[in-house]
Amino acid sequence: MGREKRKARLNKGESGEFLGFAAFAAPAAAPSATNGAPSSAPSLTLAPIYTGSDSSLSLLFPRIGQKRDATTKTKALGDLKVFFADSSKPKKAQVEALSHLCYLFHSKLHYDNTPRVRAGCLECFLPASESVPKAWKTLTQVQPEILGMILCSTADPGAEVRMAANALVESLSSSNPTIFTEGMWDYVERILSYGNSKTMNAELFQKKDSASALSDEQKEELEERYERIVGAAIGGMQLYLQKYHSETTTETTPRTNVKFLWKAMASTKPSLRQRTFSLLATSFQKAPSLIDNDKISKLLLQSLSSEKEASNIPSLLETLISFVASYPKEDRSSTMALYTKPLTKLFKKGCHGATRWSPTVLPIVALLPQEEQASLLTCVWEGRVNVTGVADELEVVGAVAETATFLLLKAKHDFSEIIAKCWLHSLQTFLTTEGSGSAKRSLDKLCEILARDLMQLNQASHSKDSSAIFQLKDWFWNQELEKVVLQDNVDNGQLLSLIRMLQVKEATEANHQWAHIIQKKFHKLLATCQGNSGLVPAMDVYELWIAILEKLSVDQVFEKATLDKFVMNDLLRWMVIHTSSVSEQSNAIFTRCDFTLYRLCRSMTNDGVWNTLLKELVAAKCDLSHLRVGLETVLKAEGSADLFPCPTLDELCVQVAQEAVQPSELTVDDSVASDLSVEHNQKVLNFLQMCVGLGEYDNLVETTSIESITKYACPEDYLISMEDNPVLETLVQMMIAGRLDAQDEKNILVQSWRQGGDLWESKATPFAAEKESHLVSLIDMASTEIKAMMKQVSSEHLSHIWSERANRLLGLCRIENETTLPEPDLSLVGLSDQSQWTSEPSPFLSMCLMNLLSHIDSTENKRSLFSNFQSPVLELFLNILLSLSSANSDALKADLARRRTDTCSVLLQAIDAASIEKSQLDKWCNKLVSLLAASFEKGDEMRCCRGIALLSQLIEFRFRTIRPVESSADDQLQIHQIVKGDTAWYITKSEDPSVREKCTIVKVHNDLPGERYFTIRVNRDGEDQERQTVVDRLRRAPFVAGEASAAAVYAKDISMEESLERGKLLKPILDQLIVPNCEKWPAECFELVSIAISQYGLLGGRGIGTDHHMILQNLMKIQSDHLGASEELSSESVDKAAVAMQSLSYALGYGKNVPTFHSLNLVGFSPVSSMKSIVGYLDENETEVEEKFDSAAAMWLSVSAPEVTDKDLRQQVFWHLYRLSARLIQREGNDGFSSCDFVALRAIAIAQKENHKSRAGVSLLDDSEAEALSALVKSFFCQWDSECQDGLPLWSSSKVFDKVFSDGLSNRSSLMGRACRPCIDDVVDSLSSKTKRAYAAKLLKAYADEGVPLHAESTAPNSATASKLDQWCAGLINEEIEELEDDVDAVTQWVPAKMMNELESWYESTGAGNAAVPAVGDSAIVSNASSMYVVDEAVACARMLAWNSLCEITKVAAEKDSVNRSSFAAYITKCKAVDSILNLALSYGNVGTDRKMKFEKVVGASNMLEPGTEIDLARLSALTIFNTIEVFPSISKTWWEMGCPKTATQAIREFVETNVSPEILRNELQHMKQTSSFGDMNVKGSAMSREVTASYVQDDFTLSVAIATPISFPFRSAVVDCSKTYGVPEKRWKRWALQITQILNTQGGTLSDALMLWKDNVDKEFEGVEPCPVCYSVLHVKTHKQPTVACNTCHNRFHIECLSQWFRQSGKRNCVICQQPWSGTRVS
Repeated sequence: MGREKRKARLNKGESGEFLGFAAFAAPAAAPSATNGAPSSAPSLTLAPIYTGSDSSLSLLFPRIGQKRDATTKTKALGDLKVFFADSSKPKKAQVEALSHLCYLFHSKLHYDNTPRVRAGCLECFLPASESVPKAWKTLTQVQPEILGMILCSTADPGAEVRMAANALVESLSSSNPTIFTEGMWDYVERILSYGNSKTMNAELFQKKDSASALSDEQKEELEERYERIVGAAIGGMQLYLQKYHSETTTETTPRTNVKFLWKAMASTKPSLRQRTFSLLATSFQKAPSLIDNDKISKLLLQSLSSEKEASNIPSLLETLISFVASYPKEDRSSTMALYTKPLTKLFKKGCHGATRWSPTVLPIVALLPQEEQASLLTCVWEGRVNVTGVADELEVVGAVAETATFLLLKAKHDFSEIIAKCWLHSLQTFLTTEGSGSAKRSLDKLCEILARDLMQLNQASHSKDSSAIFQLKDWFWNQELEKVVLQDNVDNGQLLSLIRMLQVKEATEANHQWAHIIQKKFHKLLATCQGNSGLVPAMDVYELWIAILEKLSVDQVFEKATLDKFVMNDLLRWMVIHTSSVSEQSNAIFTRCDFTLYRLCRSMTNDGVWNTLLKELVAAKCDLSHLRVGLETVLKAEGSADLFPCPTLDELCVQVAQEAVQPSELTVDDSVASDLSVEHNQKVLNFLQMCVGLGEYDNLVETTSIESITKYACPEDYLISMEDNPVLETLVQMMIAGRLDAQDEKNILVQSWRQGGDLWESKATPFAAEKESHLVSLIDMASTEIKAMMKQVSSEHLSHIWSERANRLLGLCRIENETTLPEPDLSLVGLSDQSQWTSEPSPFLSMCLMNLLSHIDSTENKRSLFSNFQSPVLELFLNILLSLSSANSDALKADLARRRTDTCSVLLQAIDAASIEKSQLDKWCNKLVSLLAASFEKGDEMRCCRGIALLSQLIEFRFRTIRPVESSADDQLQIHQIVKGDTAWYITKSEDPSVREKCTIVKVHNDLPGERYFTIRVNRDGEDQERQTVVDRLRRAPFVAGEASAAAVYAKDISMEESLERGKLLKPILDQLIVPNCEKWPAECFELVSIAISQYGLLGGRGIGTDHHMILQNLMKIQSDHLGASEELSSESVDKAAVAMQSLSYALGYGKNVPTFHSLNLVGFSPVSSMKSIVGYLDENETEVEEKFDSAAAMWLSVSAPEVTDKDLRQQVFWHLYRLSARLIQREGNDGFSSCDFVALRAIAIAQKENHKSRAGVSLLDDSEAEALSALVKSFFCQWDSECQDGLPLWSSSKVFDKVFSDGLSNRSSLMGRACRPCIDDVVDSLSSKTKRAYAAKLLKAYADEGVPLHAESTAPNSATASKLDQWCAGLINEEIEELEDDVDAVTQWVPAKMMNELESWYESTGAGNAAVPAVGDSAIVSNASSMYVVDEAVACARMLAWNSLCEITKVAAEKDSVNRSSFAAYITKCKAVDSILNLALSYGNVGTDRKMKFEKVVGASNMLEPGTEIDLARLSALTIFNTIEVFPSISKTWWEMGCPKTATQAIREFVETNVSPEILRNELQHMKQTSSFGDMNVKGSAMSREVTASYVQDDFTLSVAIATPISFPFRSAVVDCSKTYGVPEKRWKRWALQITQILNTQGGTLSDALMLWKDNVDKEFEGVEPCPVCYSVLHVKTHKQPTVACNTCHNRFHIECLSQWFRQSGKRNCVICQQPWSGTRVS
């Protein structure tokens, strides 16, 4: 049927026309006023369907009326609300929409379970009623229940529904308040008539479903909807009665029967009963015409007897009160009496645990007849124990007290005493109850009630003679109340609260009936604190006493004689106890209480009592902060000013000030009398400030006392210093306040300058800056004093004090002021005397200067210290630099100057000399040359060396160093030489080639045509990072400070202008120093030649007569005269040759006091002739050691060897360079690091550059390097001591040793490993040396990585290990002894004897108590049977380093022969070293804030072993645990299960899961990929699935095994599955699985070990060899041997090891299989 036809049929009129379904929605015609008259009902009706033409509404209404989804309904209602609010919409369309919406609301939406839907519908009505008001009026007349439903919605449980309903009701009722009447009554009557949820559901929604057809969830939903709708209807009716019902207005529809309103009083739902009670109460007040007293009385009586719901009780009682109150006054008592019995029962039961019912007690009892009141009140009191909590009980007690007070203020009757006792019980409950939270709040409320009651009862006892309390006052106040208050169990805090509440409530003083009671209470408590000198009152007693004295006057509590005794005996004793600094009970809070008591009692004490009290307190060494609290307490009282000044307080104030400044007196040797804590200083400061009147109180001491304090604080001795002087701070504040005279102010300023700190910066300096005369005087006095102090500086500590004071003095001179102040330069502080610096200065002089510079903040101020280098001060400045230089004729001592790290260099860096103007630097250089010339004339060798070093550094600031055109010293790598796996040094910053970090070449990329780049791996902060780079950023070695190649420039790139500038500055050097001595240059002059060549550059030409020609000729002459050109080297000429080589070395860039330069190429010098002579001489004299010659030769070869181009000669030279180094290091009498060793190290470093260009094993120089490294390692670990220079050993301060050692490990690790073998025990010993342990640990790693046993043949263990072995063998059978000896021999082959002794000493096998045992480096530990406690962190570090080295050795030994793993494990088990080391590592693991152990992330040892840095023990412990579990998994598992502390097991397990187990699996998989030992066996694995599979083909059988490792492996056993081995009997593959399981889970084997043993077993079994019946394996797990012993009875073959274990465990020697007495033979 088409849409148009359907619409036409729906729109037909009455004459046969169909009007639509809306016609059926019209209600039945209302009865007309005249019978038969036509109905006047409105024509507009509620439409069941939407009949409008608006297409958007046609879509909206189905969503509202037909959809179940609440969100859809809500959105549609929102759109409908917008439609009604749109004034542009046609009114007809809005009317049509409103008609259908009203229908939906009345039939569905009002009952919807979703609050948003109900609220949305109401929100639509508001704009609709305003937009089409006539239609709204008509529709609500047609169906008035809509208005009733809207009003009931104001009681809806949904907040959004109530909000929408309230807005709508307010809008509708504004014009006609009675609009809701008819609809309200109709709707409520209909809803309340349903009676139950099933009936309501059937009537509202026409659903006849039986209850059995509904699920429990549906039934629950029906009940909730029923309770909501009925509750809202009752609540709506209550609102209607309160706001819109009127008794005087005749209702449209009279209600003769309203019983339906009270129907819900019998409902089973407590909420409906409660709402009905509230509705009934409202009806009593607003609609009494609805009340049938008789019926209601019966309903209330029934409810009182039956109501058990605690939440309903308060409403029910309030309803009862309203009902009785509705009666005439004369009938109320009799009416209330009808309910006495149910009320009695109800109150005795505590209203069934209800809350908030106590406010009803007073009106109920008041409405009762007099004879019933006491009885019911008693029932209330008894019922208090049945309420749910302390807070509710106290609410009831308060109600009883309030009711009792009300009744006691009435006339007396026979039961008045009972009522009074009820009040007294309430008071007693309050005084004996403590509480917190809600109970505390109830107690406070009860306190307020009782205080108010006491006031009322007190007033009535005086003036209301008709009241019951007036008749009972003697009995009540003097007997009963006194008993209650004076009871021993009274809480003083509660009584205090009551007294304070009374003070708040009472506006004026009254004649208290209970004053005598609290007076007795005061003395009763006082008696408990007397009789023992140590007894003191508790805080609650103090507070109660104070409250009593504040409530009553002191004369009401004490008599005069009693008061004096109390103050001088009791109170004074308590004051002493609470203020004395030596008392354990010293306390400021109690002190305040003591002084408060004195303040309250002072009005009746004698005048001298105060001074006496103070004397006693001072004599008892009172704490100043406590005394200050007491003084403040007294000063708060009116009239306290007459107590001050007080002689005792004056004396104490002066004494405190004197004691405070005494500890600050410093002697010349820095001894300090004592150290005052910051806390004590603050106490002194606060006390003195109060005494001198700097606080809120006036001055408490005499002026003479202040003068004495000033004298002590400002002594004449300038060696007085204190960082925090409280006395001085007090005086400074007085000075700022203007309370001191001018002279005192100057003295205080000087002392403040001495002290410094914040007091000087923030207070004294600003004060001085404002007073010019004071500022000038202060600078003059301070300058005089600082100069005098300089002469007495004899320690580092005094140097720091001097520099701080000097800096403060200089700061004063920088203050902007109209007065001309002195310049802040050296003359002001006494450092400008030339003679101080030209002669050998005191070390403390330079220390003072450098400390002063470190305190000056800006470079500008530092330069101003030297008057900005003006001519008069320039010579002083240069002399200072010369005196600070560490340059020396000895190369080792001069190394700091060479590397620019001496004090002179630090000063130049401090003044930022690199940024000085060029003209200024030129002046410095020229002046320095003049000074050098004078030193040359005087022959002052030391000063010449220093001048040369300084000149070189100044030139370095002025010009860049000249770089050779083709410098072979350049360490840049050749691109074709770099291959994967190489080690190089990556230039981190391209602009600074000196900043380099070690890297590994990961991949060489050739994918770009004609270009090659590299992927490198660097380690930063313990994590590996990969990046790509090019060859220009890679170097062979790290940059070495002192080699001037970082910022060099080619000569061809120097401009003509710069070339002229260089020549101009070079000329004075040539003219004054070099040329005048050209006939015979002194030794120092050769380094000047080096400077001229490499730093200035001989750029003025190279022909005859040039500077270059002159210098070159002199150098060539030295070579030809002494090094073989004109005279062959011989034993007689070696001394001259040595001098010549040394001179040439210094001249051509070796670097002693100046950095190393490569100058041969620059000057064009050829060293070939001397090289050949030296090589020839050394070949002929290999065994002869000439220390001087060898040292000079090493220097000269270090300079010249890199420049030799002849391949054979170059090889020979570097070979001899290594040999010379070894000879120098091994020389006789070498008992410590010296200059010869330093020269040898530098020579090795040069030779390593050459040798490491080739791979290890390829270079012909490896043997000579091995010789040199062996000599170096032996001397380092056996001979070089820890003599320190600037806090570092001599060998460490030069930095070259670390470079040589690192290069050796990086590029020739096997050579380093071999080098340590002869002295490996000394290497182990060095693990305990803080300076050597990093090198020792790295060297032991190199030894392990070499993979060669320490001893090629089996070697007997050392005596200590042999003794231990004897202990271990005690009680073992011969076979076990033999096995154990083999294990120890295997370990002895690999492990150093010292390390074995160390391990054996960690655990006392006897376990007999605590025993001291030796440790590495002669330290000691304390160990027992379960744990190890390290005395020193150095010992712990040494032990863990030794253990990690052992783990590395074990891994390598096991790779060489898997049998070694079992031998090492057996030895370690006997030593019990795993338990010891793991317990040790645990003690250094990090512990988090949650008290859980949190281990560091595991990083490699190389990342922790940086020389000169502290080793992070937390990281080391993590690495130790990792290595232990990886190498000895089974032993570690046993420790975790049996020996690990319970508090650490979880942390260890998590550590294994996150750090150990994944890494072990990754290492195993990597090893399996690289190994070739598996042969035909195919092995695969995944780190993700944690599973390894192996397959092996044997005799056409494909054998397979799968091993699954759990996340916490090896602490959880691996699972082995061989079931996929088809064609093999189940018994056999299960035996194989058992073998692998034993190896992995109990034998400590690796996955590779297990798979290899499985493969070998399979091979043997297929060859026909029978497995051992004990271990089910052909090959023994440990020895890998076949069964070698056969039983003579059953002929079964066994492993000898398995059979021995069987005999030992079974306790008998019978065959395993036949059980016959053992008789066997060995078989092959």
